[in-house]
Amino acid sequence: SVRYDDMPDDPKKNGYTGTWIYNGFEFDSDTEIKENITVTAKYPELVTVTFQFASADKEPEVYTIPKGTTLGAKGYTVPTPDAQKYYYSTGWLYSGNMVDTNTVFNETVTLTPFEMQISYGLKFYDSDGSTVLGDSTTTVTYEIKILSMHSSEPSSGGTFSHWEAVSEDGSSSMTLDSNTTVADVVDALGIRNTIKVVAVYEITATVQFTTNGSDYYKTMTVTVGEKITLNADCLWGSGGPNKTLEEAQADTTAWMFMVVGTGYLYNIGDELEITGDITIRVGTAFAG
Repeated sequence: SVRYDDMPDDPKKNGYTGTWIYNGFEFDSDTEIKENITVTAKYPELVTVTFQFASADKEPEVYTIPKGTTLGAKGYTVPTPDAQKYYYSTGWLYSGNMVDTNTVFNETVTLTPFEMQISYGLKFYDSDGSTVLGDSTTTVTYEIKILSMHSSEPSSGGTFSHWEAVSEDGSSSMTLDSNTTVADVVDALGIRNTIKVVAVYEITATVQFTTNGSDYYKTMTVTVGEKITLNADCLWGSGGPNKTLEEAQADTTAWMFMVVGTGYLYNIGDELEITGDITIRVGTAFAG
């Protein structure tokens, strides 16, 4: 028996270094030779690690490494994961653990971002925007219908009208209905933390019309914030300047309207926003 002293360099293929194998074992200069033999090159078994991003617009990142080794051993880094809308990602999960450059891979795998749903706070308030309806902030996810989280209407402040969600800076709002979801509000108002839902009441005001300052020939009940148009409809009524709507429609050009207590004058066709109870005096001229 002899030993082989003139060992060739380790075999190389596609950038990977292999070993020489004889009879199932690694062949080196200490291997005893008793007969004619054939020594074969053996290369490492390769596995592919694919990082498949959540976004279909982002190409996957694919790395090929020897089985039983790490990304770091080849100088590769772990890409930053993305996440679907309304989710966040904390990394890539493999065999129950988060992947890093020291994770050993023993098989070909495709990894997707480990995602968790983003949670938002949800709080209901009375119309003043500061009185909380309920004891605490509810935590919800994007698919939840907001009004399903509050079972009753508030009972103060007038006739309840609807709920509104308010942006975090208070600059915008949106009306909610039974089908409005957390996602709808997040998208519309740019909510990042807590959704503030405020009760809106229908508060009404009385608008009275008079020609002499004391007898009211017409009274209207309108919602505060509503605009009324001062037209022929405002000029007719029992005791008014016109007895019938037809007469009012035929004679509108000379009439003016004065909001009592303010001195503000309006003409036929003008709009007036109602902010509270008011009396409007109707005439053809008013003393300065």
